[in-house]
Amino acid sequence: MWTCPSCAPTAAPPYATSSATSTASATAGSRSSPGRRPPPPVSERVEAFREALREHGLPLPDAYIGQGDFQAASGRHATARFLSLPEPPDDVFAADNLMALGALDAIRERGLRVPQDIGLAAFDDIPWFVHTDPPITAIAQPTGELGRAAVRALVDLIEGRPPQSVTLPARLVVRRSCGEERSSHSPHESQRSTL
Repeated sequence: MWTCPSCAPTAAPPYATSSATSTASATAGSRSSPGRRPPPPVSERVEAFREALREHGLPLPDAYIGQGDFQAASGRHATARFLSLPEPPDDVFAADNLMALGALDAIRERGLRVPQDIGLAAFDDIPWFVHTDPPITAIAQPTGELGRAAVRALVDLIEGRPPQSVTLPARLVVRRSCGEERSSHSPHESQRSTL
């Protein structure tokens, strides 16, 4: 099976590192069946998020991880479940942009405000995140380079060469959904993905 290249940040969203008592949750997107392990790009995102929180002394219990399908409805459902926990999270990190919009809907349905009551960030920065209220903090992937790497891998496979492991950078774009906004973008490392 051939896997497309992907990026996974190794840095926690800025709001997640601000307090040792913070609790965070993550919505993990996957088109796999319930009970099956998510595909590598998704599991890499969740594991990178877990690792970043661990580095800052913040746990991420399984109850704070939700399964989604890269659609707004699944982000809304997972976030509603997080908000119903006895100790709801202080922050939500969505594995995808549409799930982040669903998370924002669920937060608002509870009468909560972003970022005053709960922080929100997502993987997959998109141009219209600046037009949401508040603008959503996101991890931006180098989509052009991802496409080029995928084509190179496909050509290698067609020509009988083994796929290469590629590391691509991701960057954190901080906006008001986590309580602060910066004019500069910080580069962050990415994990290796096999093409």
